[in-house]
Amino acid sequence: MNIPDSSLPRIVVAGGGFAGLELAKALRNKPFQVVLLDKNNHFTFQPLLYR
Repeated sequence: MNIPDSSLPRIVVAGGGFAGLELAKALRNKPFQVVLLDKNNHFTFQPLLYR
């Protein structure tokens, strides 16, 4: 993985579902380095797939 070094405390979010994305968004402008790990590189909201 290519995670840059930082002097900020690092928070690792495991999973890019609704909770993981909301946590990452909530920490966006805070003094933390947020690392989001997910096995997929996309977010699929399955109830909207029929559209």
